[in-house]
Amino acid sequence: MTARLNDIDKQLEAEMRRSRFAGPQVGKSAYPLKQARDLLWMLGRLYPEKSFELSSSLPEDARWPIEEHDLNEIMGNLLDNAGKWSERCVELSLVQHSGNLQIGVSDDGPGVIETEIGKLGQRGLRLDEQTPGHGLGLAIVREIVERYGGSLHFSRAKEHGLCVTVDVPRASSTIS
Repeated sequence: MTARLNDIDKQLEAEMRRSRFAGPQVGKSAYPLKQARDLLWMLGRLYPEKSFELSSSLPEDARWPIEEHDLNEIMGNLLDNAGKWSERCVELSLVQHSGNLQIGVSDDGPGVIETEIGKLGQRGLRLDEQTPGHGLGLAIVREIVERYGGSLHFSRAKEHGLCVTVDVPRASSTIS
């Protein structure tokens, strides 16, 4: 228990330090397709028995007004969770509408009971204590997304599994 609390404390301290030194966008932007491909490659090695798919119509050189580290935290946490829970496949979609940027991650795992979906993303709360983790990933994603004026939504995937959608207003900054 002490080790877990120390891990949580270290993660919180790191987030606090980072937020003091860097606000949203720190004058940088990210290349979502490149980052997505790098993360999918890495997670494919971490979960070799599972398939990680990317769906996007973004141009190769598209840039989003999200700091690179923040975009990696968002996509990395969502993809890692989906990888843990999926049976065979995780899908990542990146979409840019006129008014917003959207990241979607869905898996074909067992999903979450409808009455429990509202609890997802609460710091330190884990719906299943049997799977490794600290219950911080989704809370960190929520905090980062909210800093950019965005929102995080959870729903059942088409067949079964979980679908997580991140919407960030494009107007929160200028895309270069």
